Amino acid sequence: MSWPVTTDTEGNILTIDSNGNMTVTSADGTVTVENPDGTISTTDAEGNSVTVSPDGTVTTTNSDGTITTTDAEGNSVTASPDGSTSVTDSEGNTMTTDSEGNNIYTSPDGTVTIESPDGTTTTTGPD
Repeated sequence: MSWPVTTDTEGNILTIDSNGNMTVTSADGTVTVENPDGTISTTDAEGNSVTVSPDGTVTTTNSDGTITTTDAEGNSVTASPDGSTSVTDSEGNTMTTDSEGNNIYTSPDGTVTIESPDGTTTTTGPD
């Protein structure tokens, strides 16, 4: 059950349901939901969404299926529809596993190390 609907002069629609979830639907199709626990989710007309949790975690879901979650310290994990994943720590070091099983390590200085599934390792420097 939803409570009364309010529309402002710009065409935005505001509803609050019986659980206390407030939903704002903008004229451009963007929908923002604020839950009583402080979680805020925004989804645009193309299906891209961003959710911010009370603990500072931000989850971005793109319409192509790519999902990135970043914690309050700046560490992030990205999962792509092709099966590849990427983990980045707060210092900028990244470890990516591509869809072929290669582990790719990238440091902030530009050094890249690739470990192939067969055990072959290749490192290139920032120059």
